Amino acid sequence: MWTEKGPFRDKNEDSMGFLEHPDIREGIRGVCLVADGLGGHEMGEVASSMAVDLFRREFSRNTQGNINLHKTRIGDNLKDLVANISEEIHRVGTTGESMHRDPFRSGMATTLTAAVVVEDIVYVVHVGDTRAYLIRKGNLLQITEDDTLIAERASSGEVTERDFIDIDRNIITQALGLDMVVNPHVYSVAVQEGDQVLLCSDGLHGYLPDQCIIHLLDAYSGDPDMSSVVHQAIKYGSRDNITVVLLSFSGN
Repeated sequence: MWTEKGPFRDKNEDSMGFLEHPDIREGIRGVCLVADGLGGHEMGEVASSMAVDLFRREFSRNTQGNINLHKTRIGDNLKDLVANISEEIHRVGTTGESMHRDPFRSGMATTLTAAVVVEDIVYVVHVGDTRAYLIRKGNLLQITEDDTLIAERASSGEVTERDFIDIDRNIITQALGLDMVVNPHVYSVAVQEGDQVLLCSDGLHGYLPDQCIIHLLDAYSGDPDMSSVVHQAIKYGSRDNITVVLLSFSGN
């Protein structure tokens, strides 16, 4: 796992987190997540850090989390957790609590993509345009769907070739912390031995096609912190913060 502000940004508004044994609640193999604070909003790095910390806290061994791990309930529980985190970020952002900043520029927001591993299932909860991918037998399969205007137009079948030129790909349709009700997406994937799950911010996927990402991951598979992948993305032209978290499954 690795995060980098990149050569063109003044600060890194991405955050990432990981939780595993012995610090994690019983019954959960691991938790990892990536959040990307929204540019153009005040304190994006605070929003992304809050999202990561509040999510991790729910699964910490030292807290009494409310997530029911039964497969019929965990999806709804994860949605509720993320919705509550969004409300807390909004509350702090609008009051300026514990932050010394301009009170007339209130509000902060972030994306969030988190993976929770229970037995051989990876549950992914997602808001925004950070992504989760499944890597299986040399193929890169996108798990999440972007909450962006261009993705919505494409899924509706209304998009034209001209739209891909005219629409700003960075316009997202929902994020945590905004004055709106969020609708988190939840996905579940049964992992197999040899699978990997990649979480990343758009500083990676927004600049590199899937084949390039899988090539880089294969080339630097021996680099556990993924710094080489991030630095190669910068060489390929990334102008954003870049964060990469890679989970590998060697067996159950």
